Amino acid sequence: MAATQLGTSGGRFPVSVAAGGNGKAHLVYSGDDGKIHYRRWNGAAWNPEEILPAPGANNYVPFVTAPNAMPHVVFYSDLGKGSPTYTVFYTTRKAKQWSEPVRLSNESFAQLPRLAVSPDGGLHVVYNRFGDIFEDIYYTSNDGAGWSKPEMIGKGIAPDLAIDANGNVHVAWAGEPSIFIRVRDANGAWSKTTKLGGKQNQSPALVFDAAGNLHFAWTKRGEGVFSSLTYARRNSDEALALSKRASGGAVKIALYPRLTLDCMNRVHVVYQGKTSEEGAEPYRVYHRVFDGATWSDLKRLDVPELAGSSQVPVIHANGSTLIASWITGNPSKVYGDVVTLECGGTLSAMAPAPVKAKRVATKQKARPSAKKKSMRAPQTRAKRKTRTKKKKG
Repeated sequence: MAATQLGTSGGRFPVSVAAGGNGKAHLVYSGDDGKIHYRRWNGAAWNPEEILPAPGANNYVPFVTAPNAMPHVVFYSDLGKGSPTYTVFYTTRKAKQWSEPVRLSNESFAQLPRLAVSPDGGLHVVYNRFGDIFEDIYYTSNDGAGWSKPEMIGKGIAPDLAIDANGNVHVAWAGEPSIFIRVRDANGAWSKTTKLGGKQNQSPALVFDAAGNLHFAWTKRGEGVFSSLTYARRNSDEALALSKRASGGAVKIALYPRLTLDCMNRVHVVYQGKTSEEGAEPYRVYHRVFDGATWSDLKRLDVPELAGSSQVPVIHANGSTLIASWITGNPSKVYGDVVTLECGGTLSAMAPAPVKAKRVATKQKARPSAKKKSMRAPQTRAKRKTRTKKKKG
């Protein structure tokens, strides 16, 4: 993979990408101008950027999904008074026009939304209410009759979600002291919260394969600053298989994993990592592929060498289209790359298969970096009104 610079982020905020399944791909990010930027890969090159409508002057961390080629986006906006007025919004693109954003959250400090579309076309969103005095996970959905009232479904941070072929919504998040998961069935009933994995686990990511197996990735904090990548697969019969320290190579610090399934049902994992626990070594972006039996060698995506750390990578596949993105440096430049995979065989099982990728030529020139000052990180916790005892861990 060889990436193209597509813009400049307003901070160290993650980009979001979605392959459309028709050779197209979508990328969104929060720019250094406070706006949400959208880029579309048309199958041969990147189209000029578009700016999404947004109610606030500063808008952050968009997330995009496009299972049927039409992009759906959620993001959060500062409505004028800082983090207490962070609010989650939804918009979509039809006939080359973005819809007026719809407000989804009613709580203060609402942020970090994620979105998935169920087989029947329903929209499902999870987000955080994040502060010193609360770390809550909220859920809302739209079955075509309008958005439901948000409901709190757990305590923690950094939620992710995936939906199986029967419309069951699986939500995972990082809590104390582990990763937790909860399932909403097609009738709207929630399961009990289940603990997954041991202590000090962070940043969960999850996705279903074509056979109904649920794939997870998260990072596990070790002694000192050591952090390793854990991969797990929960089969359709509920059996759980773990692959600890899936980081590969000499990586000693692995953070913020994302994963996807390609057209041959292979798992692709990306994360930011370091080979040293000390010193000023920059973070790099790493990629591995798992065919159900064997992990591929570890490969770096941020090459040729880029100045500064490369962070918060994302990846998504749909059909033969695979897109990856990350940010590098400060101010953070947004990089994106699209490849076309050679697909064959069946999707019914995790059968070992060679990983081959055919390069798609990128014709778009790098967008000049903006000169405006980067915004401060928006994940501001609520201030306590009274002194309270700090939690351990």
